[in-house]
Amino acid sequence: LTLDKDGVGFVLRFTYSGDPDLELGFVDSEPFDMVDVNIYKISLDIDGPLVFTTQTVGYGSVGAVDVEISNDGSGIISELKVNLSGDNPDDFALTQPDPTSLNPEGAVTFTVKPNNNLGVGSYSAIVTVTADNGVSEQFEVAFEVLPEYDIAITHGDDEPLDSENPLVFETLIEGYGVLGYITVTITNTGGTEITGLQVSLGGDNGTSFETSVLSPTTVSAGQTATFGIRPVTELAPGSYNASITVDDDDTSPNFSKSFEVHFEVIAYTYSISLDPEGPFDFGIMAYGYGQVSPEVITVTRTGTGNITNLSVAMSGDEGEGESDFNITGPVATTLDGSTNSTTFTIAPSIGLDQGYYEETVTVTADGGIEESFAVSFRVTSEAVWEGVTSNWHSDGNWSTGTVPDQYAIIRIPSDGFIVN
Repeated sequence: LTLDKDGVGFVLRFTYSGDPDLELGFVDSEPFDMVDVNIYKISLDIDGPLVFTTQTVGYGSVGAVDVEISNDGSGIISELKVNLSGDNPDDFALTQPDPTSLNPEGAVTFTVKPNNNLGVGSYSAIVTVTADNGVSEQFEVAFEVLPEYDIAITHGDDEPLDSENPLVFETLIEGYGVLGYITVTITNTGGTEITGLQVSLGGDNGTSFETSVLSPTTVSAGQTATFGIRPVTELAPGSYNASITVDDDDTSPNFSKSFEVHFEVIAYTYSISLDPEGPFDFGIMAYGYGQVSPEVITVTRTGTGNITNLSVAMSGDEGEGESDFNITGPVATTLDGSTNSTTFTIAPSIGLDQGYYEETVTVTADGGIEESFAVSFRVTSEAVWEGVTSNWHSDGNWSTGTVPDQYAIIRIPSDGFIVN
């Protein structure tokens, strides 16, 4: 039985003979393809990214890490090769595996390391191991070089504070009280311990802010210190800006970073509203009328400042000090956070003569507040029809002795009638 290959594929040939003296006979199979049934597979003893120990600038050399390649398949692994790719392939160094072939269950190693004396920064690359028959495995390497001295300044949920990111306090109205400190965190992001850490205020309005005690003032690499900052109490309306600098107390500081702080104070506003707003017409009443129902007006503080010396006054035909209307109130003359509104009432006086009355009501208070509205009222005669004549235009049949005008109140007795 033999295995041959022709132009079509592989052929099995069976050769036979029943007699040694006779010519040999043979039978060929149909051509077929050969399939490699071996499994080609490798594994690496690196589980996840390989992160080298962080170094400080000027570090020199970093030790190489051995990586083992194992043949986990049934076939022979050949043409093993390792290469670098990714973001910073030129900043790492490799050795190649030797030998480059592995029998099943065999193993070989290579090494990888960062280059010497890299500058400050973060470095990464992809290490890929390849071989014949499509074999490929890879992993990531990473390395960071820190400056000798450096810090990061943050507040809140690690929000940065630097020349591009100021600390802005909430805008407040004048008269605010003592504010709480906002905590600022300083992290030593360099590779060297910081001693003599300090904070200073400067800029246009440095005295308009204050800081709490910085602690600690000695900070190891990767550790933090904190201090608080806030505006001082009861600043006048305006915008306030300052600069905060963090450095160490060396004659020539090893580092220095700054950020801006901003705070705005707005002035009180003074305003009120009237409900209802007016004007008010109390209508027409016959001479001799009684009490007229008053209007109740609510005064509400609508600004941010307190309203003081609230008062209500009348002006009109009768001149100052005299009025044909009565005002009661306001109940409160000061409106503030605890008393935001008050009321007053107004109604025509009792016993006015026949005529038309109109005056202006003015509500005033400190801070230039002034709101006005008009009030009016008419007093007329009561005309009674006494005649039976159809000529109701004549004067003689009216109790007033004259035909009533358009504002008169006309009363017809139960035994009278009008025929037009």
